[in-house]
Amino acid sequence: MKDRDDDWNGGLLLSAARLAHSSREMLRRVESFGLTGNWGWTFATGEQVWSLGLYGLLGLEPGIVRPGIETFLACVHPADRASVALAWNEMRYGVLGDRRFRIIRPNGAQRTMLGHSEIHHAADGRPIGAAGLLVDVTERERLDQARAVDAGRRRSLFRETGSYFSHIPMSPFDPYPPELLALTGKRREDFNENWLCAIPREEHGFWRGELMQSWAGTKPFTYLYTQIRADGERVRYRGTFAPILDASGGTEAWSAFTGPERMAVGPATGGLARALELSVAGWHLRAARALLDWSMTDLAKASGLSFSSIRRLEENADTSSARTRHVAIAALRRAGIRFALTQGNTIAVARL
Repeated sequence: MKDRDDDWNGGLLLSAARLAHSSREMLRRVESFGLTGNWGWTFATGEQVWSLGLYGLLGLEPGIVRPGIETFLACVHPADRASVALAWNEMRYGVLGDRRFRIIRPNGAQRTMLGHSEIHHAADGRPIGAAGLLVDVTERERLDQARAVDAGRRRSLFRETGSYFSHIPMSPFDPYPPELLALTGKRREDFNENWLCAIPREEHGFWRGELMQSWAGTKPFTYLYTQIRADGERVRYRGTFAPILDASGGTEAWSAFTGPERMAVGPATGGLARALELSVAGWHLRAARALLDWSMTDLAKASGLSFSSIRRLEENADTSSARTRHVAIAALRRAGIRFALTQGNTIAVARL
């Protein structure tokens, strides 16, 4: 009886095992994205074979240069060259290890690579060759570095002021960032059991009523409350929340800044600022112009937008885009206008 994993195709019997390893075409497709390359090395002859993807990673032209250790090492960043050379040499003795290093392409571009290799052995156990894969992890490393810098800033902000930014997804709903746990000395399990465990009992009614209505909406809001800290001290805090909307206009997450009430807070930035801008209506723009004694023509000139675009914004026309709104608000901010949330979801307009 034919194996269930086998099938006939054009008169050839193919097995699932054979299909799983017939990956040359798949490998070429993966390498076409420009992020991977592979190589093979025969120890006895010293011959190396490089894939087209590997040539591309190194910024070299196939057929112009001969693949080999010297050619490869010439592409490696001088600071990493000694360790990479040692790794090539150790392969002859069956020693392996993933390695992260930098290369410099002929055009001067620097990229970060992650190398993975495997050793092939003869029947008597002697290492006779090696094969490997190189992956360009430059963008991932840059993202990791940016995240590390951001995490450091967040830790510093929280340590010095007791305030923090947070991103709160709605599905799954997770309103308990690490800073809140550190501030209150509570565990996530404590909040899951009683989400008001760090709020005085006399304020529970507000949280279960007005605040929950704000959470269920799509408008930015701010509120004052009493936070019970880990040391037992009760401190007045202010939370400012702005929705991040999905394509259908529903709230997919909240961007928030929370800090002590007495701490001076500058203008919102990043995702919080962009979300707040979506709630700036036509009458806010008109009020801002009045504070500057500007006409619509003045705002159009300052922002580089057309007069009709400004008019549509102030009429709350549905055709006005988020980008147009951002450009107009940026012009007003440069002129000294600030938009800020007061208690609840009322936006105040002020001139510095």
